[in-house]
Amino acid sequence: MIDPADNEMTLFDRQSFTPPTSAKKTRLTVEGTTPLVAGTAGGVYGSWIIDTGFEGFGYLADTCPGQDIQSTEEDGAFVGDINVGGVVLEGVTLDTDGYVSPALPDVLGGLGVEFLERVPIVLDYREGVVYLITGGNN
Repeated sequence: MIDPADNEMTLFDRQSFTPPTSAKKTRLTVEGTTPLVAGTAGGVYGSWIIDTGFEGFGYLADTCPGQDIQSTEEDGAFVGDINVGGVVLEGVTLDTDGYVSPALPDVLGGLGVEFLERVPIVLDYREGVVYLITGGNN
């Protein structure tokens, strides 16, 4: 589990792992070495990169498939609602100038460390699943 809020990364034995009851299970896809989870930004559907190298909450791709995303723009930032694998986060602020490889045309953007602090995740690459650990802090 990746949980920057507690400054922890926990490895689980797949056979004995039981997800928390608050976890939302969704499909994990991998393009090359990039982990992706489906979702929306401002009502536009696409994929989110799980980007542990980005310190902020997240960013919209400069090549985002939904350049017509409905949002409020403040100081070069998207402010609106996003859905990540069924977890809805309202009123989030995302940078709007994130670079994403053109090889990933359906990517909305990336979710960084601040996202993971609010929604810790468990990745199961073999099964193609990500568990989003929800709670009262989303």
